[in-house]
Amino acid sequence: MLTAQVNLSERQEAHIAAEGDVDVAWAQLEAAMGSDTISTRPTLQPIEARSFPDGVLADDIASALKAKPDLKALRLQTLAESAAAKTARDSLAPTVSAYGNWELDNPNFTGGGGNNWVAGVQLNLDIFPMAKRAQLAQQRAKQQKAEAQERAGEQQIRLAVNRAWTEHLTAERIVATAQASMEQSAESLRIVHNRYKAGLATMTDLLRAEDTKRRSQNDYWRAVYGNTVAYAALMFSTGSLTPDSAEILQ
Repeated sequence: MLTAQVNLSERQEAHIAAEGDVDVAWAQLEAAMGSDTISTRPTLQPIEARSFPDGVLADDIASALKAKPDLKALRLQTLAESAAAKTARDSLAPTVSAYGNWELDNPNFTGGGGNNWVAGVQLNLDIFPMAKRAQLAQQRAKQQKAEAQERAGEQQIRLAVNRAWTEHLTAERIVATAQASMEQSAESLRIVHNRYKAGLATMTDLLRAEDTKRRSQNDYWRAVYGNTVAYAALMFSTGSLTPDSAEILQ
């Protein structure tokens, strides 16, 4: 009986700590949403195990490369620097222009007089282009930097999607394993409980089996939670996570 009472006290302490963790988590959620005051938390509903679509890694990466706004900004920056480099390069090239003029000299409108015309081609060439060359070199360096940042951004997105995709698949397998372990521990507890009632097992055996079942249940629900978070992270990495994402809100 003393062993059972000690075990009961430990479980009560764990329950009190868990309630405190819930309150802290709710306060953190309120703060994350920008709430000025901490409202009374509603009655929480248990989460449910769900299966999310696996998708195709290549398709998820392609979607992320199209949807991520930070990569779009890098691409626009690259286009701007490329246009500026082209302008600087064009300023070094000679320019050719044509001109023409015609003049009529007939003061009395009765005849006589004459007309004059002139036409030509003008070539403009900068014979001291050092400043323009320096400007072109500087602009090309900016263009190369922008291109490098764009490539780095693409690589980071690919890596983020790959990691999130792998973690999503891993989380699904962990849920399946944790569920099997929970079912096995429940069956083991049933057997030990029957043996205890028949006088074939001790209180220590029973409490050990109960602790095993409790740990397996905790592992299972952590796996269920982790699976949902992992899929949300995958959607975020591909740029498809929105406030109306039905896959997460159901």
